[in-house]
Amino acid sequence: MAYGRAHLFIEKVLKVDIDKKVLIVDDFSTDGTRELLGNKYEQNGNLRILYHERNMGKGFAIRTALDHVEGDIVLIQDADLEYDPKEYYKLLDPIIKG
Repeated sequence: MAYGRAHLFIEKVLKVDIDKKVLIVDDFSTDGTRELLGNKYEQNGNLRILYHERNMGKGFAIRTALDHVEGDIVLIQDADLEYDPKEYYKLLDPIIKG
């Protein structure tokens, strides 16, 4: 996660008004993101931060998160905001409707 975008990314995801638990995997970032996560978000009850002790890559980061999922539906969101968190409703609607 790029440090300059970490705060923006997290705030956008947290603002989405749906019942959610956010898992963030820090894949051994060295750009200050790890410190930002620990200092600003460690105590947020809707967010859980998981840290890798060395860089393991995107696939392993996803597997790490999936090992800690507590809900029935999972959305995977990269920090580059490839899709806007405001669109979560559109992604979830067909799943919820079955």
